[in-house]
Amino acid sequence: MWHKIINNWKYIVVGIIIVLAPILLNFILLLHIGIPEQLIVGDSKLWLSFWPTYLGSLGTFLMAIMTYKTLKQNEKLIKSQNTPKLSCSLSVGNNCLLVIIKNISSVPAYNVGLSLINKTNIKEIYKFDSLCSSLEKVRFDISPGDSKRIEILGIEPHKNGQYDGYISVILNYNGVTETVNNYLEELNITEWKRN
Repeated sequence: MWHKIINNWKYIVVGIIIVLAPILLNFILLLHIGIPEQLIVGDSKLWLSFWPTYLGSLGTFLMAIMTYKTLKQNEKLIKSQNTPKLSCSLSVGNNCLLVIIKNISSVPAYNVGLSLINKTNIKEIYKFDSLCSSLEKVRFDISPGDSKRIEILGIEPHKNGQYDGYISVILNYNGVTETVNNYLEELNITEWKRN
């Protein structure tokens, strides 16, 4: 809590000045120290009636600032709720590795494109280059809660579950470009499922 107050010290100083300026001015005017009477505007009753107007306008100004901040937060929230979010993970299928792209938001993802990059210790993966070139030409949509599975043949996990490297997936959807590195060791599977 204190770090928020310290970070907003400028606002606190401005607030103190706004509140103290009329009090100081009122105090100076009541003392009449060296101020000619023709320079003093109003008497003490007029200054007393000034305070409700001043504090009311100050409250209105503060409410306007808070309303503006609330509207900005609501705008961000609405935008995030109307923006699709895709997750990407690896899984083991029957004699293949699966890249699973899932729409975890409540809105559809349109015109989804992806690229795969081999960053594993396996230098040549079976038909990986042809898979990558065909994937770069394909665009698809993913409805909320749905997923797309892409098979990568030729990566068989070690029997002890130790994997090296990762498959980098570059996703393009709704104007967003996102790179997800899927590490093979995260699969942590001890035995390859075979038909």
